Amino acid sequence: MGHNLPKDHGILNATTSQWLSDEKVGLWPCSLQTESSVCLGWLLYSTPEMSDECLQVAIELQCGFSVGLRHQTILLGRQGAIPNSQKVYAIHVEVEAIMMNVAKQWFSKVYGATSSSGFPNGIKMRLVPQLTLRTSAPMRVKIGRL
Repeated sequence: MGHNLPKDHGILNATTSQWLSDEKVGLWPCSLQTESSVCLGWLLYSTPEMSDECLQVAIELQCGFSVGLRHQTILLGRQGAIPNSQKVYAIHVEVEAIMMNVAKQWFSKVYGATSSSGFPNGIKMRLVPQLTLRTSAPMRVKIGRL
């Protein structure tokens, strides 16, 4: 469900909340309000204690386009459920699908392997691309090692 209201607007009234509960449907706020988004990857060295909202604001100020950040489990390249003891979380980066190429260039420049300065909030991290975005076998092996 998309809308153009701020997150704290209180869009849900008692009737809508009751319907969601009756139908067993969940509604969660999204950090990136767009019709179609793409996950570019996850930030190496990010921790659950980091504020994704503060980092999101810093990145958006520096890059000039909308970015969505959220803590998610890192895909390990295996199918099936991952036991809780083996789950590893990191900040995942989402951008609007039509901005994917521009965003990839910006994140490669700032969070690439050879970057040494200009990190938002001064936190040095590295963007690890999603396994689904890379098609070559050598790149998949390289990402799998991280």
